Amino acid sequence: DKPLPPPQVGGNEASNAAGRRRIQALLRRAKNPEAQAWLQRHRNALKNDAKSRCGVLSPTSASNGDFQLTLEQMALQGVVPGELATAAAQTFGWEWAQVVTEGSFLELFVPVPPTDYHSLDFMRAFRRAWLLVNEAQQREEAAALFEAPFHPQQAMGIPRGAAASLHMGHGWLFEEGG
Repeated sequence: DKPLPPPQVGGNEASNAAGRRRIQALLRRAKNPEAQAWLQRHRNALKNDAKSRCGVLSPTSASNGDFQLTLEQMALQGVVPGELATAAAQTFGWEWAQVVTEGSFLELFVPVPPTDYHSLDFMRAFRRAWLLVNEAQQREEAAALFEAPFHPQQAMGIPRGAAASLHMGHGWLFEEGG
């Protein structure tokens, strides 16, 4: 992997042959199964990242069934160290609200291949954080529902004043079965 000498203006066969050998060596290395797997993982991560840029920021609306967290949520929940999150934001030009899918997380932040059992620890941390964030959001939504006054007539589509006129002053009528 030595750098090639600068090409000569007249172009001789020796420099062309050296360049050709270098390109052939690079192509052989690129055909290596490990290199192909690495390229495929990064292509998928970039494809998923491009999809998530258009998506919603909620972790409950996962694209393609993949869990999602924002970069900020990952740092706050301890999925990634704050320094790593900051480095990723600066490297990729992300905002803290950038959505990261579980697949992208495994490809970009996990230092072991997906087939290594150590990747399960990282996956567990991501999913635990997703559950905590999701649970907190559901609690907030439920609290908002309980704070709003509930009117059964409106839930059935009956205007508020019309409910009294439907019963016409009569209570529930029960007939004895025979």
